Amino acid sequence: MKNIFILIFVLCLTTASKAQWLWDYGFSLGVSNYLGDIGGKEKTRRDFISDMKMAKTRWNVGGFARYRVHSKISVKLALDYLRIEGNDKLSTNPGRNARNLNFRNDMFESRAILRYLARNNSYDLDLTLDDNMNVETWLEAESQNYNPPISDIVYEKMFKKMHGKETDEALVKKSLEKLEDVLDIYNERLSKNKYIAGNKFSIVDISHIPYTNYFIKCGYENILKKYPHFYKWYNTVITRESVMKILNGN
Repeated sequence: MKNIFILIFVLCLTTASKAQWLWDYGFSLGVSNYLGDIGGKEKTRRDFISDMKMAKTRWNVGGFARYRVHSKISVKLALDYLRIEGNDKLSTNPGRNARNLNFRNDMFESRAILRYLARNNSYDLDLTLDDNMNVETWLEAESQNYNPPISDIVYEKMFKKMHGKETDEALVKKSLEKLEDVLDIYNERLSKNKYIAGNKFSIVDISHIPYTNYFIKCGYENILKKYPHFYKWYNTVITRESVMKILNGN
């Protein structure tokens, strides 16, 4: 099924408990909905919430537990559940209603995350271990907003060529547009902070480096230069020992 949009409003109701600083846990409660070809309102299709059936809003719940096995190492286990539904019977569009399709998907996501930072000096701190929410926020931004367009570009311009396949230039163009929208946000962020998560180097910066480096190898360094604060950040972090090890590994 193509062009499925899942709209998830997450109300984070987080609780925490610590027993001798080793454990903490939390949970989230929110709602999810579906926007796609099945269901909808009176027209054939419309983008975003104008075609959404609010009657099909369902709960979204999740929880996590984190254990610190060492001052530098933590293990996080997380489980999330949501349901999405669509039904042509709810549509007032004759074509959709007569088609009479419906679906229901129960979606589970589990994650086991091990985070480790070798502290070579006092200023290379893994902010996640200090419960800095900016780290979690920008790790999620990298995963959901930065990585998808830049990885598509790198795949099309680099990895496809390695296998003798033809580049999808239309996809590259579309992904570049998306990436530049994201870079606007990062550039604004880095105009006020030395590093992405704040004024301390963290695993957030490290997570952005591999594909950014590949992106430059694909010949797009001039695009990054259009975002001076982001470009300055990149040239700052690639000189760090931890980042150099990643680049040498590439």
